[in-house]
Amino acid sequence: MYGGQAATPAGPAQPRGSLRLSLCRRPSRDFVVVVDDNPTEEQAITKMIPLWLLTCQALWVAAPTEAAAAKQHRIPLPVSRFTFSTQEDSNLDGIPDDWTRRKGPGFPRYITARIDTTAGCTDQSSLRMQANSGAAIYYSPLIPIDRLHTYHFEGRLRSEGMLNDAALVTVSLLDHRRRRVQRFVTKPVLGSHTDWVPVEVGPINPDASVRFAVIGCHLVPGTGKQHDIGGKVWFDDLTLGQLPRMQLESNFIHHFLNSDSLVKVQCQISGLDAGHEYRLEMSLCDSTGKAIHSTREPLAADPPTDPSMRYLAEYIEPQTMTWDLPKQLPGFYSVSAILHRDGMPVEEQNTTLSVLQLIDDPYPRGEFGWSLAHDLPERERLELPQIAAQAGINWLKYPLWRSMQDHDPKPAGDIADMLDQLSNMGITPIALLSEPPDVVRNQFARNWRGVNEVFSLSTAFWRNSLGPIVARYSSTVQYWQLGGESDTSFLGSQALPHTLTSVREEIRNISLKASVGVPWRWETPLPNAAAGFVSMASSEPLAPEDLTQRIKMSAHDLRQHWVLLKLSQLPTASHEVRAAALARQIVAAKVAGAKQIFVDDIYHAKHGLLYESGAPTELFLPWRTVALALQNTDYLGELAFPGGSPNAAFVRGNEACVVVWNETDTTETLYLGERPVECDLWGRQKPIVPDAESRESTIAVGPTPKMFLNCSAPILRWMLTAKYELGQARSEYGGHQDAVLIKNPFPQGVSGQVSLTLPPDWEAEPREWSISASAGEMLRLPMTLRLPANANLGEQPTTLHFRIDADRAYKFRVDRPYVVGSGDVALQLIDRKLPDGRLEIEQIVTNNTNPPETLNFRCSLFVPDARRMKLQITKLGQGVDRKFYYLPNADQHRGQELWLRLEQDGGRRVMNYRWKVGAEW
Repeated sequence: MYGGQAATPAGPAQPRGSLRLSLCRRPSRDFVVVVDDNPTEEQAITKMIPLWLLTCQALWVAAPTEAAAAKQHRIPLPVSRFTFSTQEDSNLDGIPDDWTRRKGPGFPRYITARIDTTAGCTDQSSLRMQANSGAAIYYSPLIPIDRLHTYHFEGRLRSEGMLNDAALVTVSLLDHRRRRVQRFVTKPVLGSHTDWVPVEVGPINPDASVRFAVIGCHLVPGTGKQHDIGGKVWFDDLTLGQLPRMQLESNFIHHFLNSDSLVKVQCQISGLDAGHEYRLEMSLCDSTGKAIHSTREPLAADPPTDPSMRYLAEYIEPQTMTWDLPKQLPGFYSVSAILHRDGMPVEEQNTTLSVLQLIDDPYPRGEFGWSLAHDLPERERLELPQIAAQAGINWLKYPLWRSMQDHDPKPAGDIADMLDQLSNMGITPIALLSEPPDVVRNQFARNWRGVNEVFSLSTAFWRNSLGPIVARYSSTVQYWQLGGESDTSFLGSQALPHTLTSVREEIRNISLKASVGVPWRWETPLPNAAAGFVSMASSEPLAPEDLTQRIKMSAHDLRQHWVLLKLSQLPTASHEVRAAALARQIVAAKVAGAKQIFVDDIYHAKHGLLYESGAPTELFLPWRTVALALQNTDYLGELAFPGGSPNAAFVRGNEACVVVWNETDTTETLYLGERPVECDLWGRQKPIVPDAESRESTIAVGPTPKMFLNCSAPILRWMLTAKYELGQARSEYGGHQDAVLIKNPFPQGVSGQVSLTLPPDWEAEPREWSISASAGEMLRLPMTLRLPANANLGEQPTTLHFRIDADRAYKFRVDRPYVVGSGDVALQLIDRKLPDGRLEIEQIVTNNTNPPETLNFRCSLFVPDARRMKLQITKLGQGVDRKFYYLPNADQHRGQELWLRLEQDGGRRVMNYRWKVGAEW
């Protein structure tokens, strides 16, 4: 039996029905051709064949695949090869020996399909088919194969005048009763080619029941109104080769391994053909690709066997190589196994793992979530709850609309079980209504813009496709999002309020508490519609500060704003740069107060957090580390680090975390607690030993954010709330009244001392205070501040020192700048080099006094080793006064510090400004 029909003496019987092709997109977003011998009502998809075939042809011919690149060192041993030479047509009837042509409806005999002795790839012969508004298929004889090997198919095709129809090759794997078990399809070839187009399939791993392979040469007509008449296709050099079969296994279930566990890798190998020498090399590499452990073992070849006895392969057990490794530090690792045959690599298997501290009790609530673009295969679907539980998420968007379209209850049941598991783990499922069932989708095949095309129609059009989904999953799903994250069909829709209302009413007929939302864009004004939530993303990458600003601007809107961070928009310079950018985006969203923070397209080999197999990419651990550290935390504020490094402090109960970074590598010194812990984005932690005297921690920071855990929450709160009441004084001599404000964040009373460090020649009365405060009490420590006559304008450094007795003795400091100049009189200087080489200094004084004053100033410019230059500002009312100073030889003064001093005539104002020449030129 082959395809459900009995075999004929001439060869295997052919599959039932006509060949149907459709274009599918897998989670990795690469295109796959699916061939179906039993078409259903989904045949409307084939109306698009001419368009997508041209698209696929352009993609496949333009860029080699990863498999093609890897094939350079993989040389399969040939199992069967067909070149359609005269030796393969012994009776000279133009039909290759033992090949079988497909018969029946849809496969007219008048289509010419025979050996062409005038054109070939390797010689002057090939199999030619001539298009004539129909299909044609030739099937090869049975090729014995086994489950011990991995197989690769290669062929050469050429087409001429094929505008609507296409040629392709299939490899079907059959069991002992000639029933097809597996099928693999090459890319289609169409158009006109002067050169032969290579096509391939592989690796092909036969199921245990497979005994034979059959190669099929197909001429497939397009299903539109236009068909090719007169076009030609040629097939040549069809080769099926075999390589040893490898399978990596490990003790890191779901690709995650606890940091206190040993690493164990097993590699099962079979199909080591006799007459060759084999060697297996395995290596463990860190996130930089550096091999940190490796091993090399010789392997024994299989004894010689008769190819006709391949059926005995099911009794042969693969060789197993076990590699035991010590414990590894937390981080991302990759494992590779390379099989060498006669000194050349012929097969390779790779996998990844994340070494981490597994979570036993995930937080029951939090703001982080994942958005999946596509339904998962069964195995990955089963693993998703366990992976999600370790990922620091409490929300998960999953596409559900197509889960019941095939009337097969198993996928829907599996998905329902998965959603139940997620709910039990504290992860809220969200239904993505992103891709309608085929019966709905096919009606928009040529003009599809998004699901708004469906929901903007009458309820009767989509009710029957949506109702069963809501009924099936409403016990666990409360949130329903119309459209995937890349769907922009709702933007600018005038009918959106009506659409949302009708969909919400329809869903709430089954699920009373359901909330309905749509994807949206930051660049577009918020919809004037009663959406329960909007999933906000950006069409272009946003800087972290821009993201924070956009979230804050939308805070007045009462709807839930779910922030979506698009992984595809992260920079691609390196894994570390991508990880740093993702961390900064997460922190920016948290600082702005985002209630939910999602990332999209999780299963994507290039920019996702997981590969299609569920193995982690290099970005998974940075996401997990930051999400777990900031999950369910409150933003406290930004600490004043001495070196000015940007940072964000968060608190969760008594736990505090500080995220710090800097554009340049630097060190910072600050008190963070008695036992702070440094944690990088890959989860590697190390304790920080505070200075024995000051109790401060010295930390190294750079462009890649670091997290400092186990910080003292009360001390961070104290640091962030300690400040000056005014923090600003006019630039005039005499006393200025101000006060130090302190709030006790400890859950108990405290006592201690406060002292003040000021710039040279500044005075304060008092300068030290003894304090005592009950829990939560606010203290005001008044003082009189006196500035010297030469005090510089702008922010000047001051430091508050604290010695506190609470649950223990604490000693720490808080840097607070003090501003000289109240802004009622502003001074600005601009220096520039003139064309004649002189230095021009422009002095701009702005009178902003209120009530208005008329001002007079004596202006003095002090230049080292030169006479003081003087100017006068006379009767300046509200407005601007400009004055210019000129010095010879600008280059001589570049980098030199100059001092400008303005003294008010008849008043107390004194303004001092020091700067270095040439900073802007």
